[in-house]
Amino acid sequence: MAKWPTAIWQPGAPCSGSLRPIAVCLHHQAGSGNPINVYKSRNVSAHFWIPKSGTPVQHVDTAVRAWHGVAHNDYSIGVETEGCGAAPHAEPLTEHQLNMFAALMKWANQTHGIPLQLSEDVRQPGLNYHRCKGGPATGCPCDVRKNARAEILRRAGGAPAAPSAPAAPAPSPGGGAAPPWPGRYLKYPPVMAGEDVRTWQAQMRARGWSIGVDGQYGPQSADVCTKFQREKGLGVDGVVGPQTWAAAWTAPVT
Repeated sequence: MAKWPTAIWQPGAPCSGSLRPIAVCLHHQAGSGNPINVYKSRNVSAHFWIPKSGTPVQHVDTAVRAWHGVAHNDYSIGVETEGCGAAPHAEPLTEHQLNMFAALMKWANQTHGIPLQLSEDVRQPGLNYHRCKGGPATGCPCDVRKNARAEILRRAGGAPAAPSAPAAPAPSPGGGAAPPWPGRYLKYPPVMAGEDVRTWQAQMRARGWSIGVDGQYGPQSADVCTKFQREKGLGVDGVVGPQTWAAAWTAPVT
């Protein structure tokens, strides 16, 4: 039995055959609450469900094939994440979901040998997603959750980028193309850390702002963010969300 130690085992979801997973597949639920009854009524399933808060639930043993994504069923551990609205304007994973997913990835690495790296194909080991290459034509997951995979892997202690992933654009004064929003809101307090913070800080410094590039979103970063938002006529809250992130690259320097 391949059970995640921190999850609640809840048998009964449709499944069949054996599985030797090489990847973990990210899904968004597009709803709330434990989906076990939805699984049964639609004859589908995923191995895990990670709620916005509270304890994750394991519906299917990871040594058994779940019915969550056509081709994915033969290769992946399926993970539903609670919430998410209509793409592309969807809610990001909560801090709790990011931490729980990271813990799950670490466990999958130790238990099944799944590498802590991004995967863009059903048959490529790592952390992929429902609509990746070889998967079905679907809007699942929304971009904001798909883009959160790098942060999940960072928290799990793995590599945040796939070997073939293109490098992020170098910092530029403004008026260029913005790299994809990383999928989480940068805010303070508490201090948030990560390569997404460092990327935004480097871009703000390239624009001429006095800001340290240390990958730590603390009071100085929040102050620069607030002043930048006010200057550009954005919502002033000191939080780097999708609009503020994009404006750091696309808005002209004034």
